[in-house]
Amino acid sequence: MLQDRQQEPKLTEKSDDYRTRKEIKKLNALYESGSAELIALYGRRGVGKTFLVDEIFRDRICFRHAGLSPIGSIAEKSGKNRMKDQLRHFHHSLKAFGGDSRKPESWLEAFYALEVFLSK
Repeated sequence: MLQDRQQEPKLTEKSDDYRTRKEIKKLNALYESGSAELIALYGRRGVGKTFLVDEIFRDRICFRHAGLSPIGSIAEKSGKNRMKDQLRHFHHSLKAFGGDSRKPESWLEAFYALEVFLSK
């Protein structure tokens, strides 16, 4: 995945699909706003949310994490086990970008590890 970051993005503001072009323009404007921004993308599985973020912000973000789907085996687990799975998945994302190797036991620890990683 990190090797792919050197390629040119496949999506641009000149995309054929008007809706995609509009989303790309909005995401670029938020990135260039000079302010802290939180972007929440939601929608059905498999419609290209992760692909859109990966392509638009390819060389412009230092950490990206996509949550686990609540559908399937994770949905059958208790809340505590589900949280452990989510934390483990977050930890793997952080490690993939060169972050802390200690697995967090809570979201407070996870976000602290992210804060430390981003401050480097």
